[in-house]
Amino acid sequence: METTSYVELHGAYGDKHKIIETRSSRRKRIRDGLFTALIAFGISGCISTARHETTPEPPLPDVVPVEYRSPENQAFLERIDGITLRITGRPAATRKNRAFSRPYTVTVTDSDGAPVTDFPLALSYPSARQTDGIQYATELRVTDGSGTVTFTPPVPAFAVDDVVSVAPAPPAAPDNAVTKAVQEKTVNAPYQVSTDYAGANGILYVFDYNQAGRATANSLAFLRAMRNNGFNVGNSPLNSSTYLDGPVSTIYARTKAIVGNAYTLMVSGRVQYAAPVAVEQRKYTVSLTASITVTAMATGAVLLETTQTHSVTARTEDEALSQCREQLAEHVVRFMLYNL
Repeated sequence: METTSYVELHGAYGDKHKIIETRSSRRKRIRDGLFTALIAFGISGCISTARHETTPEPPLPDVVPVEYRSPENQAFLERIDGITLRITGRPAATRKNRAFSRPYTVTVTDSDGAPVTDFPLALSYPSARQTDGIQYATELRVTDGSGTVTFTPPVPAFAVDDVVSVAPAPPAAPDNAVTKAVQEKTVNAPYQVSTDYAGANGILYVFDYNQAGRATANSLAFLRAMRNNGFNVGNSPLNSSTYLDGPVSTIYARTKAIVGNAYTLMVSGRVQYAAPVAVEQRKYTVSLTASITVTAMATGAVLLETTQTHSVTARTEDEALSQCREQLAEHVVRFMLYNL
């Protein structure tokens, strides 16, 4: 049976209207409304999908910063391109307060091997020893007609094992490229000044210790190393190692009472195991530590204190121990030679 219903419609200006519709016409109105909504939804979805799949714009290329280069730096880089610095002569090691026997000689050549004349060089060398390290002085020289510079440092006032550095003299305001180029062209030669205590008479009071921590004997390795490096030393008249348990001042006073003013230096200390002997893959590793003090016999002043550790691995424990003692003694004595 067909029924009738009323639908109230609101006009655009607020007016109301009633229309009469049957059940079948109502179903058609609802069906048409759903179909219209689905179409609208589909169109909206398509539009939305198309928007998400839009191809993004390509990124802007990276901007590479360009370092400004002054005309002075550019000219410097062009001039050193292809040149070679060589130290063709140098002096032997000297002693504190003694002049070097000969100058350092530096030669500058171009890519064809021809000498480069009127080329400025910066020569740096150790000039002073401070508590926080070595200070360096720099002198500027210009190559002569044969592309050569000769340079003799001042008479050294302290012992040191270092180098003389020779580099192209850079412009006043070098940029990164200039600094790198200078470093690549720099050459070095040994600058060795041994202590003036080398050759002086000395007393050696250094003992070897075993793994149990007991002193065994005067260190033969230290006696040999000191003599090989120019120190005229002999073992202390104090036969017992017990004085090492007290202050250095006590060792000095007892030694001074026996030898008087016959000696210039006293070297005292001990060589102990730094760790238990290690065994790995049938090889033995021995680690030793030397604690050494150097005292002036004239005044009792401590001139140098050093503690150094060294390790050696060998096929047998005895071989590792022997080599470790010898190498450690050599390291410490060389340190004394260039630091006293």
